[in-house]
Amino acid sequence: MINKTEQHLDLPSPAPGTTRSLRVLRYGSDNDGPKAYLQAALHANELPGALTLHHLEVLLDQYAVDGKISGQIVLVPVANPIGLTQFIQGTHLGRSELTSGKNFNRHHANLTAAVNADIGASLGTDAATNVKQVRAALHRAIDAISPKDEGEHLRLSLLRLGIDADYCIDLHCASEALMHVYTSPDAWPQLAPLATQMCAQAVMLELRSGGDPFDEALSAPWTELATLHPQAAIPFSCNSCTLELRGHSDVNDELAHVDALNIAKFLMRVGCIDDGPGELPSACCDATPLSGVKYVRSTGAGVIAFMAELGTQIEAGQRVATVVDCYASGNDARTDYFAPSSGKLYARNRGRFAQLGTLLVTIAGDAPDPNRAGTLMLSD
Repeated sequence: MINKTEQHLDLPSPAPGTTRSLRVLRYGSDNDGPKAYLQAALHANELPGALTLHHLEVLLDQYAVDGKISGQIVLVPVANPIGLTQFIQGTHLGRSELTSGKNFNRHHANLTAAVNADIGASLGTDAATNVKQVRAALHRAIDAISPKDEGEHLRLSLLRLGIDADYCIDLHCASEALMHVYTSPDAWPQLAPLATQMCAQAVMLELRSGGDPFDEALSAPWTELATLHPQAAIPFSCNSCTLELRGHSDVNDELAHVDALNIAKFLMRVGCIDDGPGELPSACCDATPLSGVKYVRSTGAGVIAFMAELGTQIEAGQRVATVVDCYASGNDARTDYFAPSSGKLYARNRGRFAQLGTLLVTIAGDAPDPNRAGTLMLSD
């Protein structure tokens, strides 16, 4: 008998005659084993994750039939039905809300202060008790927030689903990119096998990158509460990450099936599936600080000619792109762009026309930049 339930969580209607809902799949029981939460397409036009979770659902159905679900696994194959419908003249604009301009993967609730005010004084030396207290307080903090619009309602609904998970994988993709991961320093030891299993080519670490993305809303309170209460036993209990499944155009059954298999192997390693994952392959990269990432942006408009391929180890001062202004002639038409520091070129723009300020390439550097602060991610 398959141990699977399906639920549809309705969002408030944005207009008469219109309803939207989240499809939530649950495997296993919340009484046994660890909980893993996976969602895809929070940026609704980033579709590799949605197809990957489709393939993972097929795998999990069979594991459930075989009685091999040993924890609780929650899937939300499409985490953003609002952005899923945002098309303008055939172009899918799923990264930000058209009504407010807000990035769907920013502005998630920062719950640390509310939880600390609720239970900070009662946190003691019993780790298991503290974990239960913190998770209950996190749920109360979410429930105390009154959403002002459909987008906030969506954000809170997703937080409720994942806030008590031991592991959270938020599936995204970049414009044109290698497989890469964003996570926190405290989560990295537990999530390193995931990055290795997926053969991630870059891993960036930061507690809070700015803007309150989804994965940090889940994981950061644990680190911050432990810092506020060093005398208490507060184990880090939500290993959350953003897993970037290459680029926008890397959407096909073959890749999605392999990615789903590798995610399933990670779920085996952490005790959510009772099966053998096999030998862990060798890591494809080391983790580096998010503040070491360098973004090379255009200072003028024109056609982009890239001078380095994805995966290239870049040296400081190396030319990475040229932008050609076709209204000019000869060398006057060409503006070269150079790497500000060394590192791996792991993402670049899939478009080939630059406007003023267009992001051209992204480079993962080994060393943190002490001059970078505030919002470390690509955009708000």
